[in-house]
Amino acid sequence: MIIDFHCHIGDKGEWAIKPEQKIARMDQYGIDISVILGGCYKEKGVLPTAFSSRIADCRRTNDEIGKALKFSRRFRAFAMLNPLSPDAASLLDYCFRNLGMNGIKLVPYVLRHPVYCEPVFKLTDRARQYRLPVAIHTGFGPAEIWDPPTSVIALAAEFPDVRFVMLHMGSGVDISLSTFGINQAIEGACRHDNVYLDTTSMPYPKKVREAVERVGSERVLFGTDNGGWDREYGGQGGNEMEHEMDKIKYAGLNKKDYENVMGRSAAVLLGMKL
Repeated sequence: MIIDFHCHIGDKGEWAIKPEQKIARMDQYGIDISVILGGCYKEKGVLPTAFSSRIADCRRTNDEIGKALKFSRRFRAFAMLNPLSPDAASLLDYCFRNLGMNGIKLVPYVLRHPVYCEPVFKLTDRARQYRLPVAIHTGFGPAEIWDPPTSVIALAAEFPDVRFVMLHMGSGVDISLSTFGINQAIEGACRHDNVYLDTTSMPYPKKVREAVERVGSERVLFGTDNGGWDREYGGQGGNEMEHEMDKIKYAGLNKKDYENVMGRSAAVLLGMKL
């Protein structure tokens, strides 16, 4: 089983792809399940400081993703939430109870809130009550002062019974500084068994191997961060599917570890029957 733990859908912008087109892509690359992590309404060509209101409109974003969940059982999804919003907790309730979502997605560097703060504590405690994992964008550099790996590590120590996924494995958007963030993410996951690492956008196969060797393949998750890259789908962004899949292939993992990273570990995290 192959599970793309990190993908997006939407109607325009960097991740523009319709659910039916996404299913076609999944078939093309042999992907069984895709986990939609929100963020599907970012306007094309804008800076993180000027995101459109649609990405901040978490209810609309989640409702659109909820339609995809109804379209195909091959989708799973995390609720995209803004902890600073007064309705964050009630929106989580709605996404879990009404839309059947499987976790929480936070994008601090987009919505401009720190990871380690009281509003996130409250939302994380709500996730704990539902036994939902929390996936958080992580990076290392000026654009990501809001969500360095160390802040997620601190949160994981605060909530040892909540499972956290460091998206991008700490590499973030600034590739020139990515190694610093990746190393922090791996070190943190080594010390906290409730921390998982997502491989999307992290460019180094050798770091996938290091994470597997030091953290364990049970807590390393394959993903693509892919939406509508191919021109045939009219999209403008996301990562190359081939690159993200080859990155795991060329990490030189044994069969068991490879199968864990490519899907089995995500299935366990999502509570799926194997």
